[in-house]
Amino acid sequence: MNRICLADDDDGLVHFLARALEKTGDRVVTFRDGPTALQAISAEPFDLIILDYKMPGLNGLETLREIRTLQVKTPVIIITAYGTTETTIEAMKLGAYDFLQKPFETEELRRVVADGLRLNRLMKEVVNFPTAAPGPSGPRGEARIVGSSRKMQEVFKLIGQVADKDVTILVTGESGTGKELVARAIYHHSRRRDRPFLAVNCAAIPESLFESELFGYERG
Repeated sequence: MNRICLADDDDGLVHFLARALEKTGDRVVTFRDGPTALQAISAEPFDLIILDYKMPGLNGLETLREIRTLQVKTPVIIITAYGTTETTIEAMKLGAYDFLQKPFETEELRRVVADGLRLNRLMKEVVNFPTAAPGPSGPRGEARIVGSSRKMQEVFKLIGQVADKDVTILVTGESGTGKELVARAIYHHSRRRDRPFLAVNCAAIPESLFESELFGYERG
């Protein structure tokens, strides 16, 4: 039987979610605030952790940060009715497995929970969660992406997952879909945010000059 930690200060929602998840045979242990949940997580193992963003004592992201400090690798799902671009990206940077914005369908929650439990079973020994990156969450001059749809939430999750990685990232999409905004969001949440961001309009560079403009020119 899987043991699920559920922390939310809404008694009605806790009761509803616990009943919905227990119907699949899981055991749900509930808490009403972040510190109490954190104390239990540090003392006993769970197979999945669900945290509400708005909680007394410690909010969901603060609790998640403390969980990672404890080196607990259990998948964490953040749920909230106050989802913003910053909240979603920060949650994924801290290593949240998923981020669900209220209201959500019961079947959607069950699907995400089932996927998280499967990950915990199959990759328990090898899953690595990114640690929190210091610094302000909203630097001055940051290009903000506006949107609260499910599709945009997926974009925010991806930004949070890749921003701290030292890898080359290819952003594709049709003209006008916001590729540069995504690139700037990744930059502002990366470890290179204190360095210059250079945007190059490749379409404006003649093909004959493209290589020298990007990589320099050496006479001869």
